[in-house]
Amino acid sequence: MILPSIKTYGEYKSDNYGCHCLVVTIPRESLPDIRVWFSYETPIAFMEDGNIVCRENDWGPTTGKHMRWIGVDKQNRVSAGEFCRRFENMLNGHPVALIRQLQQANKIRC
Repeated sequence: MILPSIKTYGEYKSDNYGCHCLVVTIPRESLPDIRVWFSYETPIAFMEDGNIVCRENDWGPTTGKHMRWIGVDKQNRVSAGEFCRRFENMLNGHPVALIRQLQQANKIRC
């Protein structure tokens, strides 16, 4: 069994803030890994066909900073509606029990 990894990303100087920007990677044999970037409890980017899909910033400067750390230019970010549609399609194509359980518990907001 290959276990998922949860790591911080970005440039926070203190570990107190690192948990606000996490990337979850779920490795899969013979298929591309599933990777989702979070700002707090909200998914803001994910890997799709080898490319990072990042949504527009509908929140504020802190989430904007997290998005800059992921490395997707503003002009290449997608609308909230398109992001949620593509994120749902990605999840529906893969049995990701942890992410599904968090969504159902309303701990992850799309």
